[in-house]
Amino acid sequence: SWIVLALEVFQGDLIVGGNFSSVDGQDIPYLARWNGETWLPVGPRLNGGVSALAIHDSKLIVGGGFTTADGVQTSNVAEWDGANWTPLDMGLGGYGISDFATYNDELYASGSFWVPGGNSGYIARWDGEAWTDVAASLGGEVYALQVWNGELVVGGDYPYPYEWSTDNYYVARLAPVCRVGDMNCDSVIDVGDV
Repeated sequence: SWIVLALEVFQGDLIVGGNFSSVDGQDIPYLARWNGETWLPVGPRLNGGVSALAIHDSKLIVGGGFTTADGVQTSNVAEWDGANWTPLDMGLGGYGISDFATYNDELYASGSFWVPGGNSGYIARWDGEAWTDVAASLGGEVYALQVWNGELVVGGDYPYPYEWSTDNYYVARLAPVCRVGDMNCDSVIDVGDV
């Protein structure tokens, strides 16, 4: 059965990630690529599901609930350069990754995880060498990341800090800090905040 959780385009192929064990009758679990004619694996196997894909520094970033890629310890996140898997430092421990975004030339990951040597967190930043906690204080899981108007916007299920709430799901921005509902930081809550 197919459960697709993430899509991305890498080196001209459509990359599909999720929780599946085969593609079109082929033994290709969790991560596959479509070249326009046939389904193929994306390198050697991951040992668990994929829930997030992104392109960062011309590499495919894969996140999910896996611990190895081609036998290499990865802890939920790895990069694929088209030929080899590489772990991103010690990875991110915990339940997995839900989304990625590139903001100010750095990779951000959201989900329910902990940063090795850090805290339990919901957003982490990869600077090319190590992961850093960004928003452990949100108090709940972050499911979505997007750069909008030059700011990193996060969505999830958390009670604070800078809420814009609908039915217990929240949207917040990490910078700059503005009043609740003032999405454009002009000190006025009006139609410009939509």
